[in-house]
Amino acid sequence: MIKTVDFWSRHQVEHYNFPIIENNWALISITDPSTESAKIIGSIERKNILQLQFHDIDGNYTRNHDYDYMAMNSEKGQSIRNFVHELYDAEEPYNLIVHCEAGISRSYTVAKWVHDEYFIPWAEPDMREGIENTWITGILNEVNAITKETSMFNDDNPNDDPYDEWVDGIWDERDFDWGPEGEFNHYYNDYADMPDPFDEVKGG
Repeated sequence: MIKTVDFWSRHQVEHYNFPIIENNWALISITDPSTESAKIIGSIERKNILQLQFHDIDGNYTRNHDYDYMAMNSEKGQSIRNFVHELYDAEEPYNLIVHCEAGISRSYTVAKWVHDEYFIPWAEPDMREGIENTWITGILNEVNAITKETSMFNDDNPNDDPYDEWVDGIWDERDFDWGPEGEFNHYYNDYADMPDPFDEVKGG
């Protein structure tokens, strides 16, 4: 689970000694391309750190200019979504920190998305506001929607629709008796007597 979320600057992260406490720490580290990774001091396990590099720009800007800028893309957005979701599903409580260079835009945008999407409280009640990069928000919303939609059609998903499972059981377990005109008469086995799981919803 994610207990709190906060957004910091690179300077704050590199000068903070993360203590060993009951609540574990997790970090999304966002730095400019071609710069060194932030130096982390303290007790954050490597598996709880996601390091990414992209500039604080709109993706449309990179298409309209010749400068060597790297915008947030769907691959990085998926990495953030997967990382956050794993923390959210974990049994251990985590304090999630998102940092960028200045601690104003990229880190705020990602932290705000986590706050809004997963209903995670800010680390401080009177959290200062940053500057939202709507390109980043849009990417995160897009990959999250696609991931949710894909999981709905995953047969291994424990949250599959029980009505679909009930219907599949009937189709998989019935016998067919083909008639003289090519039609078939089907004879249901025990599944035919199974109660419809949505009888109450349907008013049946």
